[in-house]
Amino acid sequence: MEELKSLEEEGIKIIFLANPTKILGSSRVEKLECVRMELGPPDDTGRRRPVPVEGTEFVMDVDTVIPAIGQASDLQFLEGSGVDTPGGRRISAFDDGRTAVAGIFAGGDAATGAKTVIEAIAAGKRAALSIYEYLSGEKFSRADFKVESEIDLEEREARGKSNLLRNYFTIKDIALQKRVEMPKLPAEVRITDFKEEELGYDAKRAVEEANRCLSCRKCIGCGICAEVCPQDAIVYDQTEERLELSVGKLIFAADMEENVPPGEYMYSNVVTQIEFERMVSDSGPYGGIIMRPFDGDIPREIAFISVFDADVCTPIAFEFLVQAAKSAKERDVESCIFARELYRDTGDIKSVKIRDIRVTELEETKNLRLQYVVDGEREEQEKEVDMVVLSAGFSLQEYVKKLGGLVGIMPEEIESRMWGKPGKGLVEVEIAKTDKEGVFIAA
Repeated sequence: MEELKSLEEEGIKIIFLANPTKILGSSRVEKLECVRMELGPPDDTGRRRPVPVEGTEFVMDVDTVIPAIGQASDLQFLEGSGVDTPGGRRISAFDDGRTAVAGIFAGGDAATGAKTVIEAIAAGKRAALSIYEYLSGEKFSRADFKVESEIDLEEREARGKSNLLRNYFTIKDIALQKRVEMPKLPAEVRITDFKEEELGYDAKRAVEEANRCLSCRKCIGCGICAEVCPQDAIVYDQTEERLELSVGKLIFAADMEENVPPGEYMYSNVVTQIEFERMVSDSGPYGGIIMRPFDGDIPREIAFISVFDADVCTPIAFEFLVQAAKSAKERDVESCIFARELYRDTGDIKSVKIRDIRVTELEETKNLRLQYVVDGEREEQEKEVDMVVLSAGFSLQEYVKKLGGLVGIMPEEIESRMWGKPGKGLVEVEIAKTDKEGVFIAA
């Protein structure tokens, strides 16, 4: 639509459903003969291809003709090679890049026709593996570069939506914002030369447009994350495999999910414990550098807040919170812990036992204002920080409860034995017995 608008501004007329048939002229181009077209019946692919309308020929006065008829590979160099080139337009190749002739491989648009850049990259990778096999004689585990979920649970889907809301949609009601208009050269200037018409955003407009992004982060199966993962933790060719094993003992390691924080804490520079843990990890997306999600600035002070009521997991969650605050302190970022109960001495990390706390966002700076009441006091206090790390606690996922039932462990037993004892600075892991003979829980 933007291109069509630009054409109209430049006085260019578009004639739809018209097909050129002849270029007329004695010694130079003088006229162009066309015929009107109409959409015919759908073909096997469902596409209605244009067909000529008899008796609708017309002639236009022109002095220059610029054909724009698409593109295709020039495959004449393959004539006589034995490589199949249907219609001379593309190379016939298997999915792994092999052609009918040993030692000749093909991929990308030359083999499939017009596709995306990512698909061309994937074709190149598959062909590279095939070339490796051809040259070395060694079979190589070939990846499809496709992602298929093996878990189909409504509870997992619900949690995924909650995580999306928590991680990426930090504003409860997202206001509709139109795309920032791209500055362009005036039409009367554009028609005089072939310079780029779009001038680009200035810094203010660029930030305004970037802030419209909802960061959906939906996986398209491109395989790039597997290529750049420094730990080689992503295996794209892994498929479901069912095994039957005879064992004498079984250790059940339950997967605990971080709770979704209450909606009133969903601001740009508020992150959860797990998100902060990934931030300070050297192999994480931030490379171990603490940065505010909103603008990438390094915070000067972070408030670490426990926002849930006491339960069986609270002491351990508090332990993790202290460790997170120490990680910030080690990176020269001032830290302060706010919690309804202080379960241990926090050392050189400042801590405040509170009765209540509210967090609001400052519109201009995206800093956070804390309004809290210290335990045993009545007067409300106020503090401004650059960033907040929330401890919202953990819970047992439904599919874990179902899996526990398969090995004879009730959900109540999993939850009661799941949490280990706080160690000195870290959480000690121990193997706990269950009521089921031979079944243990990694707690």
